Amino acid sequence: MRVILSTLLLVVLCAAELFAADSDALPEERSIVDSLSMRSQGRITVNQPASLAKRILRDTVSTVENADNHRELTPGTMVVHKAGYRIQVYSDNNQRMARANAERIASQISSQYPLLGVYMAYKAPYWRLKVGDFLTREEAVDMMAELKKSFGSLAAEMIIVRDRINVIE
Repeated sequence: MRVILSTLLLVVLCAAELFAADSDALPEERSIVDSLSMRSQGRITVNQPASLAKRILRDTVSTVENADNHRELTPGTMVVHKAGYRIQVYSDNNQRMARANAERIASQISSQYPLLGVYMAYKAPYWRLKVGDFLTREEAVDMMAELKKSFGSLAAEMIIVRDRINVIE
């Protein structure tokens, strides 16, 4: 039963990607199944148990702003990927130490800046650590100045890079 549901969900996700190009002209969607139905203009229907429908339901408009005017992820919040900027704070190709160093630095940064996204990636032969999701270069420059003050030993290595970022909508 789980295999069938997993396969169904995979098919739904793949089909939804096919119709994702024209999302601005479509009405608000509440789940991936609603998205698939709307974008296919009713040509595709998905029969699913109510328990599965409840699990994939998401509210695409709710975010919560806290006292610091930061938008927080809450259950049902939608995150989209856009072009933007991140700060690369570490990059190394030392096979023995690079991963451990990246994890250590990521832990230090996330403990001091818990709202700043930390992204570690391996692209042979380099381990890279990037932080933040900035829509503008100016935001990234301001944060990099703050990071350089807090982590002086990494200051010379920090650079701003263009990347696909996560934006809460």
